[in-house]
Amino acid sequence: MKNTILILLILPGLFGCSVPPKSSSGEENEENPTEVFNTPPLGETTDLAAGYSIYLPSGYVGQKSWPVIYFLDAHARGRLPLEKYAPLAEAQGFVLAGSKRSKNGQLPAQNMQAARDMIQDVQNKFSIDARRMYIAGFSGGARVAAAVAQERVDIAGVIACGAGYKPRPGDKFTFAGLAGMKDFNYQEFRQLDRSLEESGVVHLVEYFPGEHDWAPVSVMAKALQWQQFRGMATSALPRNDTAIDNMLVRVRYQDEKLKADGTAFQRWLLRKRIINYLDGLTDLSGLIAEREELRNHPETQAELSRQEDEFQREIKMQREYGRALQTEDLGYWTRVADMLHKMARNGDRFDAWLNQRVLNYLSLNAYLIGSRSLQSGNGEAAERMLAIYALVDPENSEHAYLTAALRVKQNRPEEALDALRLAVELGFADLPRLQSDPQLRPLQGNPDYPAIEAEVAKNRE
Repeated sequence: MKNTILILLILPGLFGCSVPPKSSSGEENEENPTEVFNTPPLGETTDLAAGYSIYLPSGYVGQKSWPVIYFLDAHARGRLPLEKYAPLAEAQGFVLAGSKRSKNGQLPAQNMQAARDMIQDVQNKFSIDARRMYIAGFSGGARVAAAVAQERVDIAGVIACGAGYKPRPGDKFTFAGLAGMKDFNYQEFRQLDRSLEESGVVHLVEYFPGEHDWAPVSVMAKALQWQQFRGMATSALPRNDTAIDNMLVRVRYQDEKLKADGTAFQRWLLRKRIINYLDGLTDLSGLIAEREELRNHPETQAELSRQEDEFQREIKMQREYGRALQTEDLGYWTRVADMLHKMARNGDRFDAWLNQRVLNYLSLNAYLIGSRSLQSGNGEAAERMLAIYALVDPENSEHAYLTAALRVKQNRPEEALDALRLAVELGFADLPRLQSDPQLRPLQGNPDYPAIEAEVAKNRE
């Protein structure tokens, strides 16, 4: 079978944008005490004292209503998605708002209230089109975004990066899910896609060559493009027959290419996606018949079978290694981490992605267990888990940062400073967190500390 490729449906100049994102750096949880809410600078990200950041496109005027995307980041980085997706806001005329209060580790009620407060404040202060309010989230923020949409009737659509949701009967919003091929939640998206498809729910799920993160700008542009087509289907946007016709022409062009150098699975996937784009907008009977024919093609069945085998293998590995986190010694984890890293580097792309996802799954769990052990004062458990964390995810600065906190608790300040230096070398850039972290406050009087703080500041630039 020919290699499976990712098919991207996007019409440049219609609803998409190929402009690269602005750079962003570090996590920020600080709030700007000076709130400018009458006329914030256009074309810039502004922090508001109400607990969120706002981006108004350059053409914003209060005399017309504007669509809005509310962003919920897993780490309360309100500015990050706004700065990342500002080119899309400019190209498509969206207001962007990002919460600085919703984050992982809080009670669900706190995150829900943070989202409600942001939505209400944005509606009070800016000219928002009530028919075109969307909410986007990353990781835990994606789950909160879906919960907010399930709670309200005024959210038109959800864009979820890195985590899915549990559909409920009566959900009114449209759903677009975006996941990296190396994301530890990749298989969750596969299962969600299948469940929504079997339930007849019009939706979009797109995968990109990446890890657990906000989607690249080009992929987010596809999600917005799809939401625009759904807006036409619900009459929130005026019907654009030219856009619909161009989409159909584009599909036929891509299909001809796939006939020459593709697989039946790719052609089936193309039809599956275009039907979800144009459902309710045009006669799709021919495409539906083609989709069903291609669904039964031996190549498609073989690829779906491969995906199911991959899913079962990955779940088995997660369960086995998940149990081993609690039982096996560092010698075992040295061998396992080495094996997984080799497979992630040298296996074929499907095996490489699978092994990297397992490593990322172990990284997340080692972080969660290690940080909880640290907070609860179980130094022995924290020591072991942070050592495993460093083995499975050596390039992640978080294991070194948490090790520094552990060394402070153990009254080993010089080793704590060494761990912080390693965190800096690995790219740690969250200066506000470093400055406000009570676990590391005892180090601030050390003569070597200011140099480390200066290096963290440089990483933010």
